[in-house]
Amino acid sequence: MGLLCSDASSLAGRLGSRGAALAIISGLHLAAAAALLHMDVRPAEPEPLHAIQAVLLTADQPQETRPQLEVELKLPDIELPQVRVQAKWAPPPAALQAPVTHEPARPAVPQAAPAAGTEALVELEAADYLERVEPRYPPAARRARVQGTVYLRVIIGTDGRPREVRVERSSGHEVLDAAARAAVEKWLFRPYRENGVARMATVIVPVEFSISSRRG
Repeated sequence: MGLLCSDASSLAGRLGSRGAALAIISGLHLAAAAALLHMDVRPAEPEPLHAIQAVLLTADQPQETRPQLEVELKLPDIELPQVRVQAKWAPPPAALQAPVTHEPARPAVPQAAPAAGTEALVELEAADYLERVEPRYPPAARRARVQGTVYLRVIIGTDGRPREVRVERSSGHEVLDAAARAAVEKWLFRPYRENGVARMATVIVPVEFSISSRRG
């Protein structure tokens, strides 16, 4: 190293002051390099590398929802064959049939004979009168000028007397109907005879109440 310095000094003397400075710096660099060559220089041990575990975080992927397809199925029109069922009657089993019981014959009950003179009424269109009482015009009906015609059905007995007198068609006023019945019940008819035998008969008798009449 002293040799290097002397060489540098001799070099600096030849190069002047500026050159001397450059020569000194160069010599120092050379001296430092020579010193490093003689030193036991070991390279620094590298620090151990720690393993780095990389974790890849993935976002949850949404599940794809597939749209449901609506499919309308059209079935073909199929004509069903018509089946005719004939109902057949079958008698019930013998075990289910009700037992047949033979009841003794009941004696015939004789029917009551119709009342004498009422079994056959002859319908007459008109009747002959032996005695006829004029109906009395009710004074209240006359004052109220009530009018009308009463149709009476009369059943004539074999003796010509009225057996029944009922209103067949009303005049519309009860007071007139009652006056007509009261009068006809007192009448005497000519008995109806058939082959010389008197028979009961029925006839419709009209009784008129009119203001213009002189009844009363």
